Amino acid sequence: MAHDTFLDRPTTTSRTSFGELQLLVLYRDASAAFAFFRVDPERAAAVLADVPVSPARFGTGTAVAVLAAYDYRDTSIGPYREVASALAVVPRGVAAPTLALLHLLRESAHEDVGWYVLDLPVTTGVANAGGRELYGLAKFETDIVVELAEAQVNAVVLAPTGEGPSVALEGRLAAGIPVGTMDLVVYSVLDRELLRTVVEARGRLHTGLGRALTLHVGGSDHPMARRLAALGLDGARPFVAQVCLEYRAVLNAPTAFRSLRTAGRARARGRVAKAG
Repeated sequence: MAHDTFLDRPTTTSRTSFGELQLLVLYRDASAAFAFFRVDPERAAAVLADVPVSPARFGTGTAVAVLAAYDYRDTSIGPYREVASALAVVPRGVAAPTLALLHLLRESAHEDVGWYVLDLPVTTGVANAGGRELYGLAKFETDIVVELAEAQVNAVVLAPTGEGPSVALEGRLAAGIPVGTMDLVVYSVLDRELLRTVVEARGRLHTGLGRALTLHVGGSDHPMARRLAALGLDGARPFVAQVCLEYRAVLNAPTAFRSLRTAGRARARGRVAKAG
């Protein structure tokens, strides 16, 4: 059998408040689930008001949110669990593509449609510090349950204050088809700079309708719960969902997309020109 070179990557060492961390981060053995929801674009824009991205609009005119749950059993920074809530976005100043879905799903990642992560709870200090300090991701440390079978999802984020479940995605996928994983483009902000990170992924996703899955929001006043509720997702059912039981990934180092100061000056010049 030919040697699988996907995870054969050079790494460098970066320092965080938790200690040294190796980049790239390699995910050798994991399970993952993804649930996709239609969202009112005005609600999405309101949640994104303070960041330099805008919600991408899809064929029906809606925005799209995802809740992703990961059980990382073997990684280069140790085992941990993670749940991400994100919106499909386009950086401000970049022309929105006509066929946003094709840009989101295509294998080659370009600087247009990607995911802006709203909240990213994790279960270990090193994952928390690395994500916040090196990537600008909205991570926080808490207890998380991720139980995945081929068509079964149970993902629960407990409130850090101990008030009980903050977010829960539970239920089954409908019968579906296997499809290959796609690479992800993730946008974040660190020190007033928009960052772009590519996550390369490998695995087969059981993909089906998500009508038997439900996202429950509540039980605490945590910001993650408030943001999901503001998007209208409490009690929502995804239009499609995916589960991968043999997931591998490479989290690349972030790269600067553009300076927010530069973007702010450009917007100011635009307003002056329009006024003139």
